[in-house]
Amino acid sequence: MQIHEDAKSSFDNKGNDLLTKVEEAPPEQPRSTFSSDVHIKHHFTDKDMISIHPGTLVDGFGEEHGFFFFHEGKKYGIFDDKYKELLKLAESITRIPTIRQRISQKTIKDLIYEWINKKSNRLITDELTEYILREASNKVAFQEVWLPIRFLQIEVPFTVGRVMTTRRAGGLRKAPKRG
Repeated sequence: MQIHEDAKSSFDNKGNDLLTKVEEAPPEQPRSTFSSDVHIKHHFTDKDMISIHPGTLVDGFGEEHGFFFFHEGKKYGIFDDKYKELLKLAESITRIPTIRQRISQKTIKDLIYEWINKKSNRLITDELTEYILREASNKVAFQEVWLPIRFLQIEVPFTVGRVMTTRRAGGLRKAPKRG
């Protein structure tokens, strides 16, 4: 997978711009207490958690309005209109033919989440496109699919959808798996 140098520069600039839009999440509204006769044996705190992965904020209609991650007990993220910029960036990266053929837009969006989280916490120094290309190439793999067709012999490989036959009788090799 390759991206033109000008596109890389543009995507990296947009990614760095998104980093400046990371903000601490507003405090959550206290929920009403739930009374139950069930005895609670243990209370879990942040110290009990091994790690907390980035999450998304979704409204009652299933529409995403932001993403967040935790760092040192605080919740940070990108929300509302700033989040729409993140979605536009993921969409524009996915428009590149070599990316679109191998990686889904959801995977690109998830990789942007990971990059923002790691970059904000100073765990990596990679630029956005460098990180996406490396991580995406780790997710893409060829798979071999065997369909036994009795007595089938072919002289040259041919393609059926995203599956390409090999010279072995009945053997089919599937195109790269989308991440």
